[in-house]
Amino acid sequence: MSGEVDLNEKKESVTLTLGEKKFTVRRVVTGVLQLYGDFARDQGEKLEQIGHLQAEQERLEKISPEDVTSEELEELDKASQKLVDEVEEFSKAKIDRLLRMIQLLLEKNGYEYDRQWWIENGDPSDYQSFIVACINKDMPSNGVKKNKAAG
Repeated sequence: MSGEVDLNEKKESVTLTLGEKKFTVRRVVTGVLQLYGDFARDQGEKLEQIGHLQAEQERLEKISPEDVTSEELEELDKASQKLVDEVEEFSKAKIDRLLRMIQLLLEKNGYEYDRQWWIENGDPSDYQSFIVACINKDMPSNGVKKNKAAG
């Protein structure tokens, strides 16, 4: 039996519009799936850490002023600064990781990637929606991936 299979010609595609540009994505390579899986896991862990920092900050803020020692005030200041730093670091890393996934998606689908354009025309929510739409295009609507090769 002979034949040719062109894996570059995926039938399923999704067309996404942002600003004045449209992108039709057919290929979602494994690298994107791995990056997104790592991103989702790390995002959950970081949000949990930030939640713990917020809870600690709230606990320290509830101490009545006459019961607050200078050490506790210092602890509150440190917790507040750590929370600000963690949120800032989380936000920057999130944007970088999402844009890396978009870059990979676009380049694997024949588009030129312009990081500055994406920064000027989108936000992290747009980036994540773009990536999720691309990933979901290959998922069957019933939630179970069909295996045509096993047929």
